[in-house]
Amino acid sequence: MAHESHDTKEALLLAAGELFAERGYDGTSIRAIAEKAKANIAAINYHFGSKDALYASVLGHVCRKVHFADAGYLESVRGAASAQEKANILRDATRAVFAKDFAPGRPAWHTRMIMRSLMEPSPALQKVVHDVFRPEFEALKAIFRAAKPTLTEEDAEFMVFSLAGQEMFYSFAQSGVLILLGRRDYEPAFLEKAIEHVARCVTAALGLPAPSLPDNQSGDLSAFDEEGEHAE
Repeated sequence: MAHESHDTKEALLLAAGELFAERGYDGTSIRAIAEKAKANIAAINYHFGSKDALYASVLGHVCRKVHFADAGYLESVRGAASAQEKANILRDATRAVFAKDFAPGRPAWHTRMIMRSLMEPSPALQKVVHDVFRPEFEALKAIFRAAKPTLTEEDAEFMVFSLAGQEMFYSFAQSGVLILLGRRDYEPAFLEKAIEHVARCVTAALGLPAPSLPDNQSGDLSAFDEEGEHAE
């Protein structure tokens, strides 16, 4: 019985996510969500309490999927023996920022959901910014200040915005970029070149040398495979 309840909650979460991403909050009814999830309409209140709470759960679920983890970059930069080593660590951190949005198998509606949430601010977005985005923002800011100790707090903030903005461009503008370049998809090799370019921009802005290519360079982001979908 518990397993069946979990399956219903997961189905509602994923159905709501796809509909919210496509139609927005106001354009999505709880009836449509229940029908898409093949669940009783009362199940939404049972599992989430309200449409507002369901929206918040979906947004939190998606944003946690694209959360940047420090993964030791800060300590590595602090212990780096040379400017070149710092540059290489920042290249790896840049790859991690990209990987959270471009992991193989990541549903396309995740990006649309985040785009809509930014264009249609809500109390749910405020909570996600506080719980998910702020820790990522502070982690990257600390990494940049460790790479260049003379960097001011404000300059470090702009560095984070610059890195995030470049990554978000490739994510949010993907359809237009593919049309512009005559491509059908972002091949792994193309993404790696984009990562290399952004990493060079980051290191140049910090006065560091261009990062060298990693020994295992393969043009493959499969190391960042996303975990299977599940309700939070």
